[in-house]
Amino acid sequence: AIANLNLRNIKAVRIALVMRNSLPEKVDVSPGTLDLFESTAVGTTVTVNLTNRRYRYRVVETTIPIRNALALD
Repeated sequence: AIANLNLRNIKAVRIALVMRNSLPEKVDVSPGTLDLFESTAVGTTVTVNLTNRRYRYRVVETTIPIRNALALD
């Protein structure tokens, strides 16, 4: 019953994808850390390994609203 009540309070789901280029560069091109969810109070930082800093990274974030809360019943 408590879990059902908690599920009803969820209004949206935030998803972040970290994408990496498939071809390495000759020199280090990416920063040591990638920031996820910067616009929220609970932002997260992901550390990139030193061996993987020759790849280019891109962070894509999206918010998916949950519109049909009746489906949780």
